[in-house]
Amino acid sequence: MKVEDNTQNLLKRVGLNQYESAVYKSLLSRGVSTVGEIAESSKVPRSRVYDVLGSLEKKGFSLAQLGRPVKYAAVKPKMIVDKLKGFAETEYKQQLDHLDNVGNDLEKELGKIINTSGKEEGGISIIRGEDNIQNHIKEMISSAGKSILKVTDNKGLERLHKHHRVHLNSAKKRGVKTRIITSNHKAKLPDNFKSFADTRHNKNLNGRFLVKDGKEAFLLTSPNAGVWVKGNYLANSLGQMFEHAWTGSIVF
Repeated sequence: MKVEDNTQNLLKRVGLNQYESAVYKSLLSRGVSTVGEIAESSKVPRSRVYDVLGSLEKKGFSLAQLGRPVKYAAVKPKMIVDKLKGFAETEYKQQLDHLDNVGNDLEKELGKIINTSGKEEGGISIIRGEDNIQNHIKEMISSAGKSILKVTDNKGLERLHKHHRVHLNSAKKRGVKTRIITSNHKAKLPDNFKSFADTRHNKNLNGRFLVKDGKEAFLLTSPNAGVWVKGNYLANSLGQMFEHAWTGSIVF
């Protein structure tokens, strides 16, 4: 891709059309300029330059300097990026606040129809999609009260650190003991991982699963699907297999 094309695409991504991009680049290259100088440099028709400058000023890309004739200057790219980042952060916070409010309303309204009998029923559920899988793992870690047992591979270890190190650290502060076995003896342990989990490797152990408190188990059946089983039987069976493998595993 040509440099010119790349610049045009970048300016388009921050909200400038073709004429706006041409005028803004002209201002950057020339410095303070009159309308006539801008029209000549940017190749934008003089009759359109006024409108384009007004649009750039409104978007925060240019400044008008009073005088005769009026001259214009470009706002430095870094200032624009900082401004756009500020807008994005504000919008993101507003979205989070909105979701929090919606969530509170949902809990309040739907809480009226949730089963309050106190019965804890077992069950098997299929979880599909990477985001749903990570959200479910987060929920299991966040609700753990005693223990987390995890068997994974090298990529799974990286995902666990990327998505859940904060939740695992919080679990440790609650007194939850986390132990992890990876099947790859050459796996590189992410930084600070040992601060919230005891980790070993065992090349003879395959599979990917998580057991919470000996009561729930989550088994990954493919990269984008898994089975969640709520009940002691499978959780205890996987827990016993984990304990047996743990004694024969090598500490990182």
